[in-house]
Amino acid sequence: MSRRRAGLALTLAALLGGCVHETAADRAPRVDPVARLAPAGAAPWREDLGDPALRDLLRRADQGALDIKVALARLELARAEADLAVAGGRPQAVLGAAGALGARNFSSQRSAGVPTLEATYEIDLSGRIAQLVKAAASERQAAADEVTGARLVVAAETARSYVALCAARDSAAVAARRQAAAARVQALGGLRRSEGVATGQDIETYAAAARAATAAGRTAQLAAQTAALRLRTLLGGGDLPTPLICALPESPPPTGDLPADVVDRRPDVTAAFSRLQAADFRRAAAVAAARPQFQISAVLGAPDAAIATLLDTRGLAWALAGRIGEAVFDGGAGRGRIAAASAEADLADLNYRKAVLQGWSELQTAALGARAATDRLATARDEVRRAEATLGMVRVRRREGAADGMALAAAESGLDDARDGLLQALAQAAGARIQLALADGGR
Repeated sequence: MSRRRAGLALTLAALLGGCVHETAADRAPRVDPVARLAPAGAAPWREDLGDPALRDLLRRADQGALDIKVALARLELARAEADLAVAGGRPQAVLGAAGALGARNFSSQRSAGVPTLEATYEIDLSGRIAQLVKAAASERQAAADEVTGARLVVAAETARSYVALCAARDSAAVAARRQAAAARVQALGGLRRSEGVATGQDIETYAAAARAATAAGRTAQLAAQTAALRLRTLLGGGDLPTPLICALPESPPPTGDLPADVVDRRPDVTAAFSRLQAADFRRAAAVAAARPQFQISAVLGAPDAAIATLLDTRGLAWALAGRIGEAVFDGGAGRGRIAAASAEADLADLNYRKAVLQGWSELQTAALGARAATDRLATARDEVRRAEATLGMVRVRRREGAADGMALAAAESGLDDARDGLLQALAQAAGARIQLALADGGR
């Protein structure tokens, strides 16, 4: 076997054996992303309201929420594009084979084959490739920040849904007590009407109160079902723990001053800044693309026809060539690329400014909400204390014969109203803590 045929055989064997840069994982079937993608590192969210049940739900949502897995898939894509950008600045080599079969007539024929190896490398005179590499790295950082942002949003929604479920269950319990109280009032009203004390209008008022209590109970049950459905969605379809014990914090949300640099730490702001950097790098690459480009090529075997023509020969065993060039006329394509990149940079700049402004707005709104929740919680506690004192006095008067069952029922209803207001104030305070933590980047 001749050297040429031996080299051709080795080349074909290498080509049939597969690409050397592929791994077993590259050739394997695509793995289910739901099972494969999972966030790494500690969760950025810290506020669990001191509730063990919520702490477990937050952990499950962080691992199972599809919004987080979508952000992780985008991060994988950004990483692959960053690797691709780096590969564009490295030497490229193509191994192949060239063969031909033919003749001047149909009575005779000739054949020839030769292995080929072509290596190319672009010297980055203008810095175009370096700018594209920086742009891809900034996009990768932005995608990583968006993963953090998705984890924070999912955690906040999980905590909100948990608080809504707890509040709805508390409201259902209050509604059940009110239904029982309304039934007792209706019974007392019937006795009073038989004694000629209550009128038909009074009886209708008692019946309306009973119907309102029943409707409030149904509304609370529907709210609990809605919150439970939202929680299951955030968990990626998982079931909720049974029984679910709610333990909303009794303490008000913090209302201290916010650090001056808190907005800069928010993942949405850092992601917007990274995207602004990427857009600036791409604009620099577009400007550099209009400058001279220099490429070196080394070939072995059957060189490019342009190289053979340049050397004025029909056959070469090897060749080394260089090419430098700059577009003299491109129909305005270069200017169009620069204009598009500039517009993209302007858009990224505006989005960054918007993210900073929105971050400050959310922080200030969360701080005001925390103060309002603190005030409402204090007021609700005062109302409960007053309602308890009123009920105590009515019970004393009842024992002394100075108050009837209707007065006692009214005092008990007033205490139920005050306690329901306290439960709502606690839920609002918990929501304020959650919103403040989200605005502060999960801290």
